[in-house]
Amino acid sequence: MQSLRLCVPKFDAEHHLPQLHPAHSSDEFHFPRPEDPADIEAYFAQVKATRSMSDSYNPDIEQKWRIIHNHEQLRWQEEKQKLAQVKRQTAQGHNPAGVYGKDTPEWYLKKLMDMTITSKQVTGLSVSLRTLPIS
Repeated sequence: MQSLRLCVPKFDAEHHLPQLHPAHSSDEFHFPRPEDPADIEAYFAQVKATRSMSDSYNPDIEQKWRIIHNHEQLRWQEEKQKLAQVKRQTAQGHNPAGVYGKDTPEWYLKKLMDMTITSKQVTGLSVSLRTLPIS
């Protein structure tokens, strides 16, 4: 079974956290440290909000990076476990819960919530919303 390796692309113009794109070349977790401390600060702000950490909690940059790295490693492990479960269920002939067919409303919602939707997919959604009847 192949697992995911995560890569860190650049921040966008609005300083949103970058999307992590899986790569299927390694069974090991790979999450390189950003060179710019501002990137670490931005990541930490997101992790801090996700984990409901106190606003007064302000560790040094090394501790922030360790927290970020551990957070992403946990996410990676959870995704890896979900993937393994989906593969097991699919091999057994079951349609795994949470796996939606492409172009279904649930599929688009998942892509939007995960912030992994592409502009081409948004265009497809736009066309579908204009042309499909509403039941």
